[in-house]
Amino acid sequence: MDKLFEDFLRHKLYLDNCSPRTIKYFRFCYMSWVRLVGSMPTKANCNQYIIALRESGISTFTVNSYIRGNNSFFTWLAENDHCEKVRMKPLKAPQRVLKVFSDSQIRLLLSFRPKTFFEHRLYAMVSLALDTGCRVDELLTLTRNKVCKRPAITHTKEG
Repeated sequence: MDKLFEDFLRHKLYLDNCSPRTIKYFRFCYMSWVRLVGSMPTKANCNQYIIALRESGISTFTVNSYIRGNNSFFTWLAENDHCEKVRMKPLKAPQRVLKVFSDSQIRLLLSFRPKTFFEHRLYAMVSLALDTGCRVDELLTLTRNKVCKRPAITHTKEG
C-alpha cells in the first residue's frame, strides 16, 4: 500500500499541481491511517478508523480533516482499479457560535477619548474593526491602495 500511496502523491504533485504543503497534509493523513488500520480501505476498517480516532480524543474538526485527506487517496485508489470505491462520511460537527460584543461594551470602547498619536491610531483601528468586521491582520496590513484605487494626493511646493 505504501507504493500506491507514493504513486498517489506523485500524481497529486505533478498532474494535479498540489502544493508541497498539501502533499505533506496527505502524508500526515495517510500515516494516521497506517498507524490505526494499516490495510487497504474497506467499509468496516473505515468505521474502525473513525472510532479509533474518536477514542483517542481528537476533535471532530481534526477527524474530519483526516477523513478528507484519506478520502482523496481512496478515491484515487478506486479510480485506478486498486480497490473498490470506499468513502468515509465526515462527522457532524458542532456549530461554533462566535462571541460578539454587547451594546454596552461597544459604547464603552467608543467612549474612549484618545490623547496621543498612538491612542488615535488605536481608536481608528478599533472603530474600523467594529464598523466593518475586518480581522486584526487585515487592519494591520491595510494600505491606502487597498481602500481606494486613486493615487494619494501629494502636495508640492510651488515656487
